[in-house]
Amino acid sequence: MKLHKVFGPFAIGLLAIGLFAVGCAGTVPAGSQAAATDPRAADLAGARAVFDANLAAIQNEDTEGYLNCYWQDPALTRNGPGGPSHGYSEWAKGVGGGWPEVFEGTHLDLTWLREGVVYGSYRYRVRFSGQEATGISERVFLKTEQGWKIAVTTAFGDLPGTPPPALVLQGATVLVGDELNPVENAVVVIRNGLIDCVGSDCDIPETGVEVFDATGMWIIPGLIDTHVQYSQTGGIDTSPSSFDLRDVFDLPEIATKLKHNPERIHKALLGSGVTTVLDVGGYPWAFDLAADSTNTEAPRVYATGPAISFGESRDGLPAERRTLEPSNMRSDVRELVRYLHGAGAHAICFRFSPVMPPYAGEYLEELADEAAGFDLPVLVETTEMLHAVRSIPLKPRLMLRSVESDPFKAEMVQLMIGSGASFATGISVPHGYNEVFQIATKQKKFAIDDPHSVVHSDFLKFGEVMPIIRRRLVVPENESLFDEVMNRLHVTGTQNAALLHRKEAPLVLGTDSGSPFVFHGPAVFFELENLQKAGIDAPSLLQVATINGARALGIDHQVGSLDSGKVADMVILKKDPTQDISHLRSLQYVVRGGELRSVEEFRQQ
Repeated sequence: MKLHKVFGPFAIGLLAIGLFAVGCAGTVPAGSQAAATDPRAADLAGARAVFDANLAAIQNEDTEGYLNCYWQDPALTRNGPGGPSHGYSEWAKGVGGGWPEVFEGTHLDLTWLREGVVYGSYRYRVRFSGQEATGISERVFLKTEQGWKIAVTTAFGDLPGTPPPALVLQGATVLVGDELNPVENAVVVIRNGLIDCVGSDCDIPETGVEVFDATGMWIIPGLIDTHVQYSQTGGIDTSPSSFDLRDVFDLPEIATKLKHNPERIHKALLGSGVTTVLDVGGYPWAFDLAADSTNTEAPRVYATGPAISFGESRDGLPAERRTLEPSNMRSDVRELVRYLHGAGAHAICFRFSPVMPPYAGEYLEELADEAAGFDLPVLVETTEMLHAVRSIPLKPRLMLRSVESDPFKAEMVQLMIGSGASFATGISVPHGYNEVFQIATKQKKFAIDDPHSVVHSDFLKFGEVMPIIRRRLVVPENESLFDEVMNRLHVTGTQNAALLHRKEAPLVLGTDSGSPFVFHGPAVFFELENLQKAGIDAPSLLQVATINGARALGIDHQVGSLDSGKVADMVILKKDPTQDISHLRSLQYVVRGGELRSVEEFRQQ
């Protein structure tokens, strides 16, 4: 952008200290008796007036008003990590060539130095071309013959890992603790990215915090999706095991873009209220996402790395695999577990293949034993009743998909509950396949359920390949059969998940997003709303989507509920989600690691 050239390499920081001006006449707001009688108060009010007017200029893209805020003198000083620069005239010639998408100026602190001179500092958060920067800015406000002006501006970016500034949320109904007990007119105090206090009796600090008025809103913990795939788009271009279009799409190129542009999925998840995820069966680079837990522009990511499975998989690249297949040597499965542990796996994912070799049982015992030695939980992915039963000796921590092949019978339910596992909902995939089928074969209009437009437009390019899908997929006599089978799988999976919940088995939210037509983020709405239709009440589903998932992943001491000492991950809603789980769609703001953002910041269409 042009302003980057004007300000040099520290454009973002310098913008944060002075881009916002409308008028900037420097007049003291009327109605302040203290300002009229106390010179110090008058000076502070004058400086504040410039600052407040300054914030509006960027919204109006008012270059003239912006420049009018500054001291038009050769001594005007701008400073940052690159060192100081001086003067007004040359600098002013280049101003106005671009504006940031997002700017916040908070935690303003003004200090009177002497008559006509005020020092100020504040926190900034600014985004240019999708790149966000935060830091602290300083200003010296000077009273001149032309009114109050900015004479000195500085900006210094935060060091990596610096937590967001202190924040207070006030006036909302907050669902507190593991039981999500509603507390009306509550206060949430956030410091260093953690919840310092939550409830009705929290003291609001007098200084050093920004207070956000959430009156009339609802605050709940951030949602946890225990089954996502950063290695897939949600389209039909990254699932060759389902739709083999490797002759149409350049899978290596798509995978490279996914690796280097994870922010597209980050935004879709955060913009749907999802603040913690488990990446399952992904490329090894997912471990890098998991290592960056302080990034408030992304959900907190945990990763299994590639899944261990028997049978050849087409979902991978020659040099990077999403599935690891052990050889016919029993020691090999142990070596795979050791590799994943060393790479940083949060858990080991075992994926059942349609046909299992005769030695599979012995290998599974080896896998479970090796994983236990590293204190790594085992997660199992299968939709088949038979394989679900065979997984029980593994003592799985989490079953990643709902069983779709057969309805549960009473003895099977008891067997599954007795395994000690948690059960991910995982009911979206058959619906996603059927949507692709309907669009390809019956020319159903392509549309996705994305209430906040957070799914990136790159992932929505279906139209050009649908004729190819239509030619390859359709045999006239099987159209109704395919539709019937996919609906049956979806209904069976949903009913089995609801039955497990009624029998008090721990159910957790897991969408398998990234699969065809299961889009990261918005998939949570479909998943939870269909479970509500199946008879699970909204308060229970909120626990399914928060604390239950945290327990299943072994991270409930950090996230999953709003309690003092936990990470400040939460969402702010306009409507009461305890009355109807669809009210999650009324998302207004997301707090990730203590940083508050409007849902509008996550739009990608």
